[in-house]
Amino acid sequence: MFSCAIAFICYSSTIDTFTQKLLNNSLQTGLVSRSAKICMEGLTLCLMEMQDSMVTLLPKLLLNLSKMSATKLVAVPVLEFLSNLIRLPNLYISFVEDQYMSIFAIALPYTNPFKFNQYTVALAHHVLSMWFLKCRIPFRREFAKFILKGLRNNLNVPHEQIQKERKKLV
Repeated sequence: MFSCAIAFICYSSTIDTFTQKLLNNSLQTGLVSRSAKICMEGLTLCLMEMQDSMVTLLPKLLLNLSKMSATKLVAVPVLEFLSNLIRLPNLYISFVEDQYMSIFAIALPYTNPFKFNQYTVALAHHVLSMWFLKCRIPFRREFAKFILKGLRNNLNVPHEQIQKERKKLV
C-alpha cells in the first residue's frame, strides 16, 4: 500500500495541496508499522518534491520522528531525511528552538556505537554537527548542553555489555 502511495509523489506537480497533505499524513501513519523504512524513504521524497506542503507539515513530522524508537531498520532513512532537509533552507527558515531540539533528539540515539554500525554513527554525528552549525547562535549554548548529555549517555554503557561486544570482536 505504501509503495503505491510513494509512486504518486513523482506527480506532485499535478496533485493539489490537500492531496499532498493526505499523502504525507498516510506516510507518517506508516512510521509505526513494519513499513517504517519505506515510509521514511517516501517522506524524504516528499521533502524534495512537495516542498510547499512540507513547510507546514514539517514541525509535526519532526515531533513524530522524535517520539519514534531508534531501530536499525529505520536508522539510515531517518538520518538521510535529516541530512537532506538541511540542504533545503526554505523549509527550515522559520524553525524555532523546538524544531531544532526535535532534530537533535532524533539524531542522538543513533550515535550509540554499541547499538549501531560505524556508518550510522558517523552519519548521526554528521547530522548533529551540520544542524548545530545551521541553528541560530543564541540557541547554541542550550543545544550544546543537550547534545553533550546525549552523547555521554550513549557511551555510559554497562560493563557487561562492553564485555559482550569485545567477545564478538575476538
